[in-house]
Amino acid sequence: MSLSFRDLAAALFLFCLVVPTNARSADAELIGAVSLEVRVRPLSLALDEAEQVLYVGTRRSTRDHELYAIDVSDPTAPFLIWSLEVNRHIRGLAADSGRIYLGTSHNREELMIVDATAQEVVGSLDVLGTRDAREVEIENVNTVKIGRRRGPGPEFFRIDVSDPYQPELISEHEDPIGVRRSRVPAVPRYASRDRVRGRADYSIPFGTRHFLAVTKRGQFEVQIVDQVAPVTFPDVGGNGEFRLACLGDSNTFVGSENLSWCNALTDIVNDIDFRTLNLGEPGATAGINNVEAWPDRTAATQMQTALIRSKKVDAVLLAFGTNDMNQGHSPEDTLAALLEQAAVAETAGVAFYVGTSPRHFPACNTAKGCAPTVELNALIRATFPGRFVEFFDGFTAEDFKDNLHLTNEAQQERAERVFDLIRVP
Repeated sequence: MSLSFRDLAAALFLFCLVVPTNARSADAELIGAVSLEVRVRPLSLALDEAEQVLYVGTRRSTRDHELYAIDVSDPTAPFLIWSLEVNRHIRGLAADSGRIYLGTSHNREELMIVDATAQEVVGSLDVLGTRDAREVEIENVNTVKIGRRRGPGPEFFRIDVSDPYQPELISEHEDPIGVRRSRVPAVPRYASRDRVRGRADYSIPFGTRHFLAVTKRGQFEVQIVDQVAPVTFPDVGGNGEFRLACLGDSNTFVGSENLSWCNALTDIVNDIDFRTLNLGEPGATAGINNVEAWPDRTAATQMQTALIRSKKVDAVLLAFGTNDMNQGHSPEDTLAALLEQAAVAETAGVAFYVGTSPRHFPACNTAKGCAPTVELNALIRATFPGRFVEFFDGFTAEDFKDNLHLTNEAQQERAERVFDLIRVP
């Protein structure tokens, strides 16, 4: 297959995000807030999802406490439960099931563990060096990780916390970047003049709940802000944008004279926060590509491209199958390739969708010739319930401008079907 100059020029836009014009956008809405009558600066916060308690860590204070526990079980009416003096800057914070992990400024207690029931520090650990712990991450129920800014010695430490009274170091390693200090980003389209000092984002049905620690007239306040998503998949990057990467073959690729369902989708969703990234390529396959000139035109390569973009995508939709069937790959092998990419997406925290394989001719002129595609689609529907979009049923030979490629009208129908899959009810 050869591409015209116009097709090649159009292909340069494959790695550009498609943004709808004249699109609407839903503002973020303040649903609850609690002001704390203390004059300390918040530095970190974390939600214990199991207990529905928000913890806020602050700078060390000679007059006030540094750890605050706020009940957010009713997000419209949050209230302070208790507070605790730890006499440290709390720069990192994580919490789960009543146990709170503090990354502190103390040279001999970079990690402190607080029991929420007892409301007291029950354990601590000193790690090599004098730099403050700036980040705490719960790896699993028995392991946490703390990180520091770059400097002499290790930046990251894995710690066994199975016994919270006696945490033990598991491993340490140096990192050329470490934990970078950065300004806390404001919530997109949330009108507020308050200085955001800490922010934690959590998924809610069809949107994101933002917990903000802000400074207001010398005191600090916790604000709870809900942002409704234009689609059902979450904003993984927390930047207020919802990015869908479209992976596929020539029926996803956009050329100079053909519409792509991926690009048409932006106009259907019609929301300024929604983006698509079209990575489709002619001849691409879900599994191994046997065409000598196109060994890298595969779902795996496109997936890696999607995940290493400077602004990470939030969801991927894979639309393959035609070239796999034409190259003689079995339906089972093609499904295995799709499952492999589903696992990659899950590891990256990215929502995964898949389209059934379209008809292709002349193979699908007969039931026998179309049997591998029909079998593959049965496997896709059974394997990905609720996550597949129908690209086979409802399309006929009249929807193709040649034996393989869909008309613009059929591409528009594809886009409508994708929208039905990802739209907010």
